[in-house]
Amino acid sequence: DRDKESVMTFTGKGKKNERSDELKLRIRELEEKLIQAREELAKNSEETSPVAALAPAPVSHKGYLYRWLDRTIGWGGTKWSLRFVSLERGRIAYFGSHRDADPRYLLGLRGCAVRDEGYKPNKRFKIPGTPSLTTPGAYFHVFCIYTRVIQNIEDDDDEVEICPLLRFSTASLAEKTQWMTLISEGCAYADTDAFLDDEKALQEEEERQREQQLSMANTMPQARKGTL
Repeated sequence: DRDKESVMTFTGKGKKNERSDELKLRIRELEEKLIQAREELAKNSEETSPVAALAPAPVSHKGYLYRWLDRTIGWGGTKWSLRFVSLERGRIAYFGSHRDADPRYLLGLRGCAVRDEGYKPNKRFKIPGTPSLTTPGAYFHVFCIYTRVIQNIEDDDDEVEICPLLRFSTASLAEKTQWMTLISEGCAYADTDAFLDDEKALQEEEERQREQQLSMANTMPQARKGTL
């Protein structure tokens, strides 16, 4: 009986040792994979330029907003006009509608910033009590795009005179927040060298198209009176 117990004990220790060896082997394999993963991550980090990784990316967004027709007139509701607005690669433009091919106004956002200008109640919105700011249609949420000014550190931002280049409003607070965030990103992109490269390429393309149109006009036979 003692011999049997000794054999069983030895067998149990042998199995434990086998499991222990398997665990150690598994741990060693995991450690090697972890080391490989860290080396791969470090290699990718070295290949990626820190400037490129932190550089703002161009953003795009489109939708309808109310545009303030004249900043010197006041806050009258009739002075706001619905326009289709397009934000694309550091430029913002508005159109009469989404069907228009050419913008009525185009603004490059280099040196610009966006500012929250609060809200004004929608007088045509009627419900009992006072609606919350998130109630769709209850308020017009206003923001503007302006040229950044150089100011002293001691100056209070609220005391600096802002001359808006464009002022927009929307009946949705969430939509206003989204537009302001994207326009801020567009302004950041417009301050990069990539934006200047885009501007140069765009001007070259426009010049090429003008030359092509002029060349086509010169090569076309002149229409004579009475031939049409």
